[in-house]
Amino acid sequence: CSQFATEIECNQGSNLNLTSTYFTSNSSWSEFCEWIDDGTNQYCNRITCGGGILPECKNGAVRRPIFDQFADEPISICRAWMCDCTTVDNVQSSYWTVATASTLLDSISDDYDYSQALTTQFITDDDTLDLFTCSACSLTCGNDASVTEDTCQSCDEGCPVEISPFRSGLECDQVFWIANFRLKVDWQTAFIDQWTEFEPLIIQDLAYFLSTDIKHISIWQLKPDGDGSIVYFRYLFDTDSESATQITGGDVMALARKEIGTLDSSAVRGFIMQYTDNNYEFDFC
Repeated sequence: CSQFATEIECNQGSNLNLTSTYFTSNSSWSEFCEWIDDGTNQYCNRITCGGGILPECKNGAVRRPIFDQFADEPISICRAWMCDCTTVDNVQSSYWTVATASTLLDSISDDYDYSQALTTQFITDDDTLDLFTCSACSLTCGNDASVTEDTCQSCDEGCPVEISPFRSGLECDQVFWIANFRLKVDWQTAFIDQWTEFEPLIIQDLAYFLSTDIKHISIWQLKPDGDGSIVYFRYLFDTDSESATQITGGDVMALARKEIGTLDSSAVRGFIMQYTDNNYEFDFC
């Protein structure tokens, strides 16, 4: 921007100063330059969004112009901006709200001049500002649980997993039953030596066997039993209603008990489940 010698050049992006050979300019340059007149000096300067005039993007998000996907030319991030919530840290395991451009534009004050920096005074309220900065968590926690501060990964803070009313799940709003069966796998090997490998494999096996996904299965305990191990796992239902679980839960567990007691069933075909002890009765509560 400093190559523009006059206010007209700076604001319009044209290069009338023919002595300059640093770049070939075009109209898009003006999106990033502004003419500064501080009473002592006059010069063209790069728009930097400096001085803390814009709120910080949270959780590792990257700032971008709201209109950049609709524009043919570059747009300054100091004008109508948003923090791109698809670029946050741990994006695959977090649930920060990703607002649409139209939602954000509706939240900008009517008296905002789009040729100036979009500061917080032109954003209607604090809740909306959270959408701009990627600090609005989309999780709605049940049963008095809350999201662990600054994570937005699950409602695990205060979720009554071990006490009544016994809830679990992403938003702590899922009834679960606990079932158990025996594996012919050494407890020391599974739980101590190779737990990081063992846990995801047994969860995948159980999810396949019970015709669900891994989000509905979690391991509660693994207890030693002679040369084997007793596996206690949670089966999560898609409901917060105890009575609703009775409709499907009994059938699921009854079938699981039958299959685990059968040598050639799908229950014993998994990477870990192949070591199921068919002589130990599957139980649940």
